[in-house]
Amino acid sequence: MKEKKDKIKKLAETMLVSDGNYYGVRKLQEDENYEIGDIARVSFDWDYANDCRSNVKLNGTCAIGIDVDDDDQEFEIEYAIKYVTEKYHGKQIAILKAETIDGGNDPGEVVMHNAEVIEILYLQ
Repeated sequence: MKEKKDKIKKLAETMLVSDGNYYGVRKLQEDENYEIGDIARVSFDWDYANDCRSNVKLNGTCAIGIDVDDDDQEFEIEYAIKYVTEKYHGKQIAILKAETIDGGNDPGEVVMHNAEVIEILYLQ
């Protein structure tokens, strides 16, 4: 638990001096395995009529955005982690960084273009 808190604190410090990048939190699917520095795969659109993933690829990776302009980045990161932990399936969380984004469908969701994995957190 302390290791996770330390990682969140370090991430928050990085975001304080953000160079215009966008950040997001993504719960990884079972078949997603990344190392820090990898570019995350693109996500698929959601088929609302059948409540499942469609075959339509999006132009980036879905994540819950982190407000880097907020004064309390640690809170923002923890809130996004809690949100994806409760809403999505998976055992790992990736913190992503991208230069550009689009809006997503879920509350707080963004579609990150060429999203780079900057941290991986393991859930217990």
